[in-house]
Amino acid sequence: MGKTVAGVCETCEFDVEDGPMMGSSGVRFSAPLMVGESYKVTGEILSLVRKMSRKLGVMDVLTYRLRLHPAAGGDAVLETDNVWVLPRKELAA
Repeated sequence: MGKTVAGVCETCEFDVEDGPMMGSSGVRFSAPLMVGESYKVTGEILSLVRKMSRKLGVMDVLTYRLRLHPAAGGDAVLETDNVWVLPRKELAA
């Protein structure tokens, strides 16, 4: 996606030092991955939703998708949707 974990968090106005947590991840393959093949990654943020949790308090739920494409071009061979929980300690009541 062209960003580090810290960079994705910064895009969401979240300090990586506050501890983002992986909520879930799902992968879909449309072709085999090949050893020695070069790939490029593209991605997008699908949603960022503020929620209230009894355990964590205020949190944002970030969902983003990454796609793996052959470097030579063509359709994605892999797609993954990831959900991160971003606890918003600074917004605690």
